[in-house]
Amino acid sequence: MSDLLYEAATNSLAADASSENCWTKMVEAYTLYGSDLKKELKNTETRIKEEYSLTSMPNAWRSAKSVVLIALAKGINLCDDNSKIIGKTEVQNQIKASKVSEVTPQERAHKLMYAAEAAMENLARKNLTNLKEEQGYWEIISERVMALK
Repeated sequence: MSDLLYEAATNSLAADASSENCWTKMVEAYTLYGSDLKKELKNTETRIKEEYSLTSMPNAWRSAKSVVLIALAKGINLCDDNSKIIGKTEVQNQIKASKVSEVTPQERAHKLMYAAEAAMENLARKNLTNLKEEQGYWEIISERVMALK
């Protein structure tokens, strides 16, 4: 098991202020373990949960793990050209940017149609008789559809 990941996990237990330290240690662990990182993460989590009687890992750990694994799956670098660790927020922004470009116009249209269909079914179930209440539902529908754009 990775001492580096163990240190990251125990640091994340201390306080949310350690989230930057947790991120840094996790990225350093990736540079050491490469494709074995997922296995090392699981082993470390198992050990920490047993030692500290936890049912889930702290937020700082879960967040860092999620960002690292998604970035790696998408081929997003965790270090710059000078081998300096890129900040977690910057990596998250790169992940977000990659998601926007992945959605095709057809997928977006499908999501809009699904949202509208679900809203219509919800209205039918409510059997609305009050016009003001119906207008409120249409405002909600409009907001949801706009959020999908």
